[in-house]
Amino acid sequence: MVGISTELFEKVFEEGKFAKCICKLDGEILNFNKSFKELFQISEYENVLGNLVNLINIFSNTPITLEDFIASNSERKQGRLLMQNPSKGESVIDYDSICFNANGISIFLLTLEDVTQKILEKKDLLFSQQRLQLITDTLGMGVWDFDFVHHSYYLSDNVYSIFDITKKEFLNDPAIFSKIIHPDNLKEYKEKWQIGKDNGGRYELYTRIITKNNIIKNIHINGLFLNENNQKPNRFIGSVIDVTKTKENEAALIIERNTYKNLSFQFEEAKSNLQSLLDNFSNTSIWSIDKNYCLIAGNDFFRLEHHKYFNRWISKGDNIFDPNFAPTEMVEYWKPLYNRAFKNESFTIEYEILGNVFIVSFNPIIVNGEVLGVSIFGQDVTAERKVNEELKFNEERWKFALEGNNYGLWDYSIKENTFFFSPICNMILGYDSDEVIFPTIEHWTKNIHPDDLKNTITIYHQLLKGEIQSFVLELRVKTKDGAYKWILDRGKVFDFDNDGKASRIIGLFIDISARKEAESKVNNYLVSLEKFAQITSHSLRLPVANIIGIANLIEDEISFNEIQSLNKSLKISALQLDEVIKEMNEAITFVYNGKKNSKQTKVSTVWFIDDDEINNMLSERMMKKHFPDIKASSFLFAKDALNLLSERKEELPDAIFLDINMPEMNGWDFLEVFEKQDFTIPIYMLTSSIDPKDQEKAHQFSTVKDFISKPLKEDRLKILIK
Repeated sequence: MVGISTELFEKVFEEGKFAKCICKLDGEILNFNKSFKELFQISEYENVLGNLVNLINIFSNTPITLEDFIASNSERKQGRLLMQNPSKGESVIDYDSICFNANGISIFLLTLEDVTQKILEKKDLLFSQQRLQLITDTLGMGVWDFDFVHHSYYLSDNVYSIFDITKKEFLNDPAIFSKIIHPDNLKEYKEKWQIGKDNGGRYELYTRIITKNNIIKNIHINGLFLNENNQKPNRFIGSVIDVTKTKENEAALIIERNTYKNLSFQFEEAKSNLQSLLDNFSNTSIWSIDKNYCLIAGNDFFRLEHHKYFNRWISKGDNIFDPNFAPTEMVEYWKPLYNRAFKNESFTIEYEILGNVFIVSFNPIIVNGEVLGVSIFGQDVTAERKVNEELKFNEERWKFALEGNNYGLWDYSIKENTFFFSPICNMILGYDSDEVIFPTIEHWTKNIHPDDLKNTITIYHQLLKGEIQSFVLELRVKTKDGAYKWILDRGKVFDFDNDGKASRIIGLFIDISARKEAESKVNNYLVSLEKFAQITSHSLRLPVANIIGIANLIEDEISFNEIQSLNKSLKISALQLDEVIKEMNEAITFVYNGKKNSKQTKVSTVWFIDDDEINNMLSERMMKKHFPDIKASSFLFAKDALNLLSERKEELPDAIFLDINMPEMNGWDFLEVFEKQDFTIPIYMLTSSIDPKDQEKAHQFSTVKDFISKPLKEDRLKILIK
């Protein structure tokens, strides 16, 4: 880039809030300020920053060339273009360009201002001002406002009364007025109407109408065809007054003789009515000044506000900038604004003073093409801004509450048959946040699980009939991948139509799939507990009772043959008891499904750690019977086995069978110390416990290979050991 002096850069670029750049005549950008960078989003389009033409081609919707910016002989070039901003949409940009020489280089300074919001505010304010002006000109008359472009209409109640029609009749047939005009006056009415629609300007007509009751009235129509941007008129603002009685009761001679008197009276009355009307605006300052900055008129609110902020009661004819009252900073701020309006410019600004915010509109007063003064409307929007901020805060608070709890929000318009689903609803069902998932009620019902559809439709019909106004429903809804999720759907009628029927329903959308899954597990658990209770209350007691009875008989003096018979019965009862224990295990397997698949381990030495001497003896005998080459050792205390492991690390066993419930150090304590010492010996939990929680806990230890219920049996032993 070609540099320019620091002084010039600070003066040109840092003043004001407008986007500015300095370019060569071929469009090369030499320098630009911060606002220019923000306007064109330079950080995203750095590759085209070098030349203004490239930026215009990307952003502008208006046919424009580089020559449109280049002025000759230090003159200015001004204009307006439409710019498509990817993040803000279409914007209206005013530009101002001036050429000059700097260090022998011909360059031009381009200033750009985004006036989109100003135009919208100006248009709204202009409409309000025009209506206000006509009302003040024609107090007591009917007033209308026709917008030909948007087909919108405003008619005061007095209009309907004068023409003896209803609002409904007008809405059904907007051309009804031409049908009421007296046939003798119809031609003049149509001609003047067509001229006004084609060329704009004032419209005035005295005519007769025939009402639907065949009453002839004399009316006076007075209006104005408005056009914007020098295009064909797009609005007609007018008034109408019934002058029938005036025509009937006043003779032409009396009217002519008293014309001046009546006009003077009407003028004074209009002034009085206008002042009363202006004073009724409790939060709007309305005033006007002449070209000498002297007050022409001002309402009460303006005088009060002026006294509040400048400690001065101002009257008609007083100079706004009287040095005895007006602070220097006030003159420096307001005088350039009045001067802009004196140059036939209408504009709106935002003004803040002592914590209050005003929207101030400046409009030139034009008489016979000459600007003779300025009218100003200043509306205090402080309370409105506060309300808007509170509404925004409340909206963000509710949004945070909903999103923080993962609650989706939906809104259904029954009349339009359209659904709105918040991004949380989309997320719950697996869709992107901006996807339209269920645009109508038909799309919604197609994605409800068939088993839940009938109940959903019943509730919907009850809402339509007014039988209920709210509901809570649990149903399954299809997700994007085709699966179903359980949803808690809460809804309430939010609005009603003229017949009292529901027209809008708003509700919450909550994912309860996890809760439903937990409920299913609890139900399975209850079923298993019922089965478990049945086993323990009946099946378990029978073999235990048999074993106790046989043991009592053995204590008596009996023969050898009887002992053999009783021993056989004892074995049968023990096997029955073992089968019952298996059934008990099966009844609770739902709790823990993480059982490891045991593999055969080749061993030569086995340790049994259990405080039950009988179980140790039975386990050793079982091992010697089926694996006579394996050396088996028993420990009644887990701490003794752990000490021996630490002392004789070179003579470690190939497998350990470990009980859980033991004195001093139980099986869990043993495993904690065992794994910290990095032993890799496979351990098999050999216990009388059938608690599934013990199974789950055991398999959390990496060295535990299986969980075996006592006693150790031949078939189980052959699965584990080679």
